[in-house]
Amino acid sequence: MKPPIYLVDSSIYVFRSWFVLPDHITDREGRPVNAVRGFLDFVFQILHETAGQPIGFCFDESLEHSHRREIWPEYKANRAPAPDELKYQFQLCRRFLRAAGLPEFASNRFEADDLIGTLARIHRASGHAIHILTGDKDLAQLIREGDSWWDYARSNRLDARGIYKRFGVPPERIADQLAIAGDKSDNIPGVPGIGMTTAARLLAR
Repeated sequence: MKPPIYLVDSSIYVFRSWFVLPDHITDREGRPVNAVRGFLDFVFQILHETAGQPIGFCFDESLEHSHRREIWPEYKANRAPAPDELKYQFQLCRRFLRAAGLPEFASNRFEADDLIGTLARIHRASGHAIHILTGDKDLAQLIREGDSWWDYARSNRLDARGIYKRFGVPPERIADQLAIAGDKSDNIPGVPGIGMTTAARLLAR
């Protein structure tokens, strides 16, 4: 049996630390490093729990050259850009991973979701199970038999059957479900008046 591959949607856990931990946690120059502190604690816990299994950390970068905006210019237009203090901490988190010899990935054209999807497809084809650490429901569409979608912060881990129970559709239909219902967090319009539950019923029919 080949070892499972763990793929981390890293930006979510940096943002979560930024909002949860107080900004009086600073470095020697007085700059906030609360997001760094929280993210490194998360990395320590994950490395302990995965016990040396292969792992990769994927990050988002600027949306300025995103291929998704070429498809839909209003994509995530409802979101304010990250403040400079947070951008600085993102760079520190990535520098730490590199210094620790942990693979980290980012692109100025493709999002962490895209990178995770690509890595999942490559490694699954080589016989590895895929475990995705994220709180993003969009990534549930990548799960197949033997894989898991792991919302680490909420201690919620779902396999393909668990995803079906939660969303009402199997993982491979979640993209269709989101296309019908839309996604307000990403500024993606859906069919008016149809949410995720109704979309699931339509797809079941």
